[in-house]
Amino acid sequence: PKGKVYLAGPFFSFAEKWLVNEVYFALKGLGMNVFSPWHDVGEAGVEAGVAEKDIAGLEDSSIILAIVDGLDSGTLFEIGYAVKMGIPVIAYVENESPGSLTMLSGTLCVVEKDLTTALYKCLWMLAENE
Repeated sequence: PKGKVYLAGPFFSFAEKWLVNEVYFALKGLGMNVFSPWHDVGEAGVEAGVAEKDIAGLEDSSIILAIVDGLDSGTLFEIGYAVKMGIPVIAYVENESPGSLTMLSGTLCVVEKDLTTALYKCLWMLAENE
């Protein structure tokens, strides 16, 4: 598929960066075009225009794959923005309670507890929307 995947997720700790990096290269390995705030914008602060660059990447994307464990405020903002824009969201989450995911489930985000399934659903949804 030619559409772009926006990879949302926290990248503050070593473990978070490792997971975002693994997902980034898995998506690329499946042939998808990926925008990752960490890979494409970096870790600069507000003064460097990070928010504007991330939103531009989000608006240029066809689907969002969000790593939701930890309920990071930036990731949740990106999900809400995508839902408002009508961009499909796949939320990969293993360790949050169903109650924490009510807004995601209630706005038709696809919630997946298995990473491999989330990756392939991303590919399938991109292909369906072309």
